[in-house]
Amino acid sequence: MSGVGEVASVIAIIQISKEVVTLCAKYYSGVKNAKKDRERLCEEVLVLVGVLEKVHESVMNQKAGSSSVLDGSHIRKCLTELEAIKNKLDPGVNANRGLMRRLKLRSLAWPFTGKEAEEEISRLQGRKLTFSLALAADTKAGVESLEQSQNIARLPNPDGAAFNSFRRQHESQCLPDTRVDLLRQIMEWSANSGDQCIFWLNGMAGTGKSTIARTIAGKLEGQKRLGGSFFFSSGEGDLANATKFIGTLAAQLAGMSPVLKRHISDAIAEHPDVVHNSLRNQWEQLILRPIKMLKSQDLPVSDLVIVVDALDECGSQDDVRVIIQLLSEAKTLKGIRLRTLVTSRPEDSIQVCFRALPKGVHQDLALHTVPQTVIHHDISVFLQKELEKIRTDHDLPPDWPGPRNIELLVRKANGLFIYAATACRFIGDAKWLPEERLTLVFQGDSAGKSPTRKLDEIYTQVLKHSVIGDDCDEREKIKLCLRFRQIVGSIVILFEPLTPTGLAELLQVEPRAHAVALKSLHSILDISQNQNSPVRLLHPSFRDFLLDEERCSDPQFFVDKEVAHKEVTERCLRLLSKNLRRNVCNLHTPGALTSELSRSTVEHHFPAAVRYACLYWCDHLQQSKAGLCDDNGPLHKFLQAHFLHWLEAIALLGEMSRGLRMITDLQTLLRKQGKQTELLAMVDDAKQFLLTNRAVIAKAPLQTYASALVFSPKTSVIKKQFSHLLPLWIKHLPAVEQDWSPSVQTMEGHAGWMWLIEFSPDGQYLATASRDRVIKIWDTKTGKLQSTLEGHLGVIWWVKFSPDNQHIATAADDCTVRLWDAKTGTLESTLEGHSGTIWGLAYSPDGRRLASAADDRTVKIWNAKSGTLERTLKDHSAGAWWVTFSPDGQTIASASDDRRISIWDANTGALLRTLEGHLDWLWAVVLSPDGQQLATASRDGTVNIWDTGTGVLQNTLEGHSGGVRSVAFSPDGQSLVSVSDATIRLWDAKTGELQNTLKGHSDQIWSVAFSPDGQHLASASKDGTVKMWDTKTGALQDTLHGHSDCVRLVVFSPDRQHLVSASDDRTVKLWDVKTREVQGTLEGQAGGVHSVVFSPDRHRVASATDCMIKLWDTKTGELQAAMEGHSDFIWSVVFSPDGLRLASTSDDRTVRLWDAQDGSLDCVLDDHSAGVLSVAFSPNGMHLASASRDCTVKLWDTATGSLQNTLEGHSAGVWSVAFSPDARHLASASRDGAVKIWDLSAGLPRASLEGSPVKRHHESRLPHIHRHRDDNDEKKPKPSQPPPPNDDGDDSPPDTTPRHSHPLLHRPHVHHHHHHHHHNDEKRAHKDEKPPALPRTATDTHLHLHLHRPHLHHKAQPPPEAETSAPPPFDLTTQIPPQFNTHNDDSNNPYSIDDSAQWIAWNTTNILHFPPDRKPNVHAFADSAGGELLLAVGHASGGVTVLAFDTEVDPVA
Repeated sequence: MSGVGEVASVIAIIQISKEVVTLCAKYYSGVKNAKKDRERLCEEVLVLVGVLEKVHESVMNQKAGSSSVLDGSHIRKCLTELEAIKNKLDPGVNANRGLMRRLKLRSLAWPFTGKEAEEEISRLQGRKLTFSLALAADTKAGVESLEQSQNIARLPNPDGAAFNSFRRQHESQCLPDTRVDLLRQIMEWSANSGDQCIFWLNGMAGTGKSTIARTIAGKLEGQKRLGGSFFFSSGEGDLANATKFIGTLAAQLAGMSPVLKRHISDAIAEHPDVVHNSLRNQWEQLILRPIKMLKSQDLPVSDLVIVVDALDECGSQDDVRVIIQLLSEAKTLKGIRLRTLVTSRPEDSIQVCFRALPKGVHQDLALHTVPQTVIHHDISVFLQKELEKIRTDHDLPPDWPGPRNIELLVRKANGLFIYAATACRFIGDAKWLPEERLTLVFQGDSAGKSPTRKLDEIYTQVLKHSVIGDDCDEREKIKLCLRFRQIVGSIVILFEPLTPTGLAELLQVEPRAHAVALKSLHSILDISQNQNSPVRLLHPSFRDFLLDEERCSDPQFFVDKEVAHKEVTERCLRLLSKNLRRNVCNLHTPGALTSELSRSTVEHHFPAAVRYACLYWCDHLQQSKAGLCDDNGPLHKFLQAHFLHWLEAIALLGEMSRGLRMITDLQTLLRKQGKQTELLAMVDDAKQFLLTNRAVIAKAPLQTYASALVFSPKTSVIKKQFSHLLPLWIKHLPAVEQDWSPSVQTMEGHAGWMWLIEFSPDGQYLATASRDRVIKIWDTKTGKLQSTLEGHLGVIWWVKFSPDNQHIATAADDCTVRLWDAKTGTLESTLEGHSGTIWGLAYSPDGRRLASAADDRTVKIWNAKSGTLERTLKDHSAGAWWVTFSPDGQTIASASDDRRISIWDANTGALLRTLEGHLDWLWAVVLSPDGQQLATASRDGTVNIWDTGTGVLQNTLEGHSGGVRSVAFSPDGQSLVSVSDATIRLWDAKTGELQNTLKGHSDQIWSVAFSPDGQHLASASKDGTVKMWDTKTGALQDTLHGHSDCVRLVVFSPDRQHLVSASDDRTVKLWDVKTREVQGTLEGQAGGVHSVVFSPDRHRVASATDCMIKLWDTKTGELQAAMEGHSDFIWSVVFSPDGLRLASTSDDRTVRLWDAQDGSLDCVLDDHSAGVLSVAFSPNGMHLASASRDCTVKLWDTATGSLQNTLEGHSAGVWSVAFSPDARHLASASRDGAVKIWDLSAGLPRASLEGSPVKRHHESRLPHIHRHRDDNDEKKPKPSQPPPPNDDGDDSPPDTTPRHSHPLLHRPHVHHHHHHHHHNDEKRAHKDEKPPALPRTATDTHLHLHLHRPHLHHKAQPPPEAETSAPPPFDLTTQIPPQFNTHNDDSNNPYSIDDSAQWIAWNTTNILHFPPDRKPNVHAFADSAGGELLLAVGHASGGVTVLAFDTEVDPVA
């Protein structure tokens, strides 16, 4: 409550409410109409009175102003509303008051209509709810505050960690008028709104880093911006390691605001053992997530700063690396900014960690770069203050020690504050006379020595005597020192040590001179007698000495770090230019694989120096900051001449991931220059070239010059630059896209199509599962395969990372759960106990438990660490297929085919409640982020939203015209998305109101995913595309093309930077969310190309997809015409002999004749009573023969379109026809096993060649067409290629829905008529009530768990043998030749498509690899004039690729 006025208003409301009740009672006794409305209004007012009396009592017991929840405006509005009700009910306010009294209320009418009464009751209910919630909140406030304090007290707080702790009270801060510029720079950074969330202050021991850190912490505390501080200290127990680092910072952060304290307390309550978890888990739960939940009004400042001192004194280098990475992730915070000041020595390991961070995340400042005048001034101020104390304590003359002596001390300190402080303590020792001690200091007595000075003096003396000697003249000294800086100066900056021979080769120094230069330096370098051992520094301090101009005061020996890096960079580029060339390892074929190369072969062609140059030239370039990055400079010229050679080398060395990082770093370096250059344009294109082709180059390095160049887009800088390296055996290149696709990674490796992808919680890794029964773990930054998990004996349905990223759990239809080490990929344990396929898997939020749901109708709870079974939950009457924990880990929800959701107590296993309400199967289940709501989607076309605490059905969302396959909550839980067929609907999760309907996909949507910030929605569809939507407006933002088959799953990475999609084309693509753009591609519609045919003149290719025919120009690859008209699957496309017309057949029972020049329709031949499967022109083109499922062959006049004859005699569908060369005979082949030869003059069969009835239409219905199938095609019918005609003559379009589509998104349906499951489903075919499923979708990177099923199909399906048995070949020798314009397996044609349909082969040797989006679905060869061989390839995307080969050129010569 805000004051006394609101208290009085509460009393007034209670009084008026009672009067309203009294008036209602009079109406109740006096009139008979609207009885129900009177009773309800009276009841609501009475309930409101009860609530308000409790509010009044609560407020009177609290201090004034302590009620922070109640809003006075609600009280005043309630008072106004009740007064209005009273006035309307009181007849005394009416003009006819006297009349009503005389009538004694007998004619008094109820003053509210039914609608008005409902509105008043609704308002009263709203006020009651508001007051009840406010009362509950105020009552709980005191208890919650106590609980929060108790939770925070559980966090560690080691003594001495904080800058202002008791033990540090005597440690000094910077004196006034010292470190002025440095302190100002750090404070300005701390308040800057840029992305540099880390300030790394580094310097040698004794340079004053800790003093600066304490000073900054003090300033920030005064501004109420200090989030926390932690001062590491070697040898000081808890301060010497990271065990209590994050917990200590969280305890300090909790004191910043009550709201932040509550969020951190909640995290501790949810995860009681969080302080014992991994550093990452602690950081996310105790720091990052609580700050993300803050609103701007929750803190008095908009930014918080953490101070971390002496990070190099944290015991574990691994912990240091993790800490730096975690601190950099504060960049992702958008509302309240979090920054960290880190101080440390410039240790190599720490430098590596900071170099590994994304550019722009941190700002560095090395104390040795601060101007000496500033350092001298600051040390002088310090000395004057300390010596003044000594003078006073020892009663010395006022002029002691004098300006001259202070200046001498400043110079002797040489920039080290630790030297000045040590000298003052030495001089001020009470047992000695200060004057004498000062003299000793000036004499350099060992008692008062400066450690670094003495060390520097030693290094200097060694170099003077070892490098120069005593008998060298000035000219020789200059030469020797120059050679020293060249050789030893390079050694100290190398990223990897080299042998003496390797060093000489890299530096291009004569080996003997190199050996002489190193010979006398054994006192500072580790030089083995073994020439194969690398040269190393004996101690890293020598590196610090040489690279620090202040310490290495002799310019003869000082090594300028940037100059040294520049020189090494130039030498690397020169060495590579000399050694790299095309096919450096002398491989014999363009398709030679790296896996076939021996390590010795690679090492022979890549000696140590060349290997080093390949891997580190970019690292040296980054450190040089020199003018090597100008257009037409050394780097530009190197890349123009040798970029592809370098890519080949990187692939041969097995370092493609490093190569990608190098190009990325170079791109970042060039972009920092802030100007667009030719070099930057080339590097931008080079990165896309590498990202797109890395898989094939890594597999077959020489495809760098073949597949990678051939299929790169027209505008590619790399393609233009290296066009002279294109294969000479390709006479005409295929038509390609104008520019690059926005996909940034394509991950290949599975042998089967992928249906499952899962991010690790930290977003660093990606797990994929496929029909091949293995799990692959990928690095999301580099796309590199990290490990392959093998061991399951069945199809894998689930992959789940533990919350701390350390373990992976997998479940399969072998009835087991397996636990793996996420880092090494080793199997830790196998959990056995289920007797059915495991469809669901979930970790508890703290990672201590694992829940599994299975076909055996049970849910099992396991100890995730030991693998022991804790309990089994039994209640479901059908197979359980989904399970999840609530966010607090206290409850478990499971879903089953019995159409119910069961809620369990996670600790006791007790069944708490059951949610029922759908009229059909559940297809998707998802828990809201806060665990308060549960959404279920069903085949009945509705979505139900439930209260998980009470089990009450809150809303039923209706509007979809079909079953709802997918449902997902937005990250903030405010919105809900549901998917049915090709439509997406966005709902308000609280009110159930429809917000937007998103339409744009042309086929079934399989997956949807909210971006982590909830602003975008991604959808994956059977149409092969991924679409990005604006969740606020519902507008379509982008369509991402790139997959060549149905896209099953889409997931955002936790860092919001990437989007991952998985497709039936066996690839996973990683898209850059920021740079996505619609690219021009050669694609048709969603259906794959299943037929291609050349025109007789070879100038055009016709391709057929589901219901469309397309004409392409074979020279340019351009689409000339798209012919639409068929309403069902197109089986056959044939050119007329003169190439002017085109005939097509379809399951729509028609034959269509088209103009092959412009694509216009000439006529429709429609006399068949079933689908038409084949068509053939007579040799003169005057007649057309068509074969149909209706068991007949029909002859047509092509000029008029009239039917001339119907040939009957087959007892089953006819699937092929062909004319004899003289057009007097016709051959037809049928499913009845017979080939009949017809005399066309009589219309009767001349001969019948009998065979066995075939159970399947030939895969290659036209003899000249090759179709390509993957290993699982017999188990997964393609959407674009329906099953063949059935023996029963069924004319209906066959069901082409993929059986095992993405199991995370849906479950294979149960066919009730003759359906046979594929793959592992055969063994479950009799269990129609348990369709296999996977309970998970793309939105669940952390909390959301979904399951989706396809529609149920009731159509009869062909038996398994119909999917696998092959027909007899259609070969009638010379009587009935194959199509005249093409050839396939002609012995004179050395070119072919390999069995995997991934390569073009020449005499069985692979020479050209197909990119994933161009993998052949069907192909045809044809001869052409000029010695060319044409190849047309149809793709699943609907596109066609045409290549022309020069038959006079040997591809492997």
